[in-house]
Amino acid sequence: MNTLANGLRIFAVAAVIAVTAGLSSPVWAASPQVATYTYIWKITSVGGTYVNNGLWNACVTVKAAPYPQAPTCYLTSGVSVSNYVTGTVEVPDSTLSAAVGWTVTWSGSISVSDKVSVPAHQGGTIKWSRTFYNRNVTQEQYLVLQQTGAEWATGNYAHATPRRFRDISFQFFPS
Repeated sequence: MNTLANGLRIFAVAAVIAVTAGLSSPVWAASPQVATYTYIWKITSVGGTYVNNGLWNACVTVKAAPYPQAPTCYLTSGVSVSNYVTGTVEVPDSTLSAAVGWTVTWSGSISVSDKVSVPAHQGGTIKWSRTFYNRNVTQEQYLVLQQTGAEWATGNYAHATPRRFRDISFQFFPS
């Protein structure tokens, strides 16, 4: 049973005790007040940073040769890069950005190139990929009594993974 249900149950038990004790009217009856509740979301945990790659894209096809090779992959037309979030985001972007330590909505463009080592007698493809820093974030929903600020967890959770662009990775994939 969630905390809100427990709080309401305790409130009901207190009312029964007051009436049973011989009080002709409960204490709160003198000033009727409508309880106003609102729902809010809070970040309850932020995991450690880990790195992963996005999709691998072909750049240079390499034919097998009897000697090691070091062809260059050129990405000179400007590759679009961005920070983004996967999963469900219930808190404002500014709150999420502050929790993970980077702006979750940044975007830009880069040009880059790199030489990649290819062993002798191997053919294949040099590929590139965007590399990201990631952090898993858990958000929890609360019911808030506006008159007092009291909060109860609702048991609803949302999970998101903000991803921050790190760099472009290059790798040889043998065929």
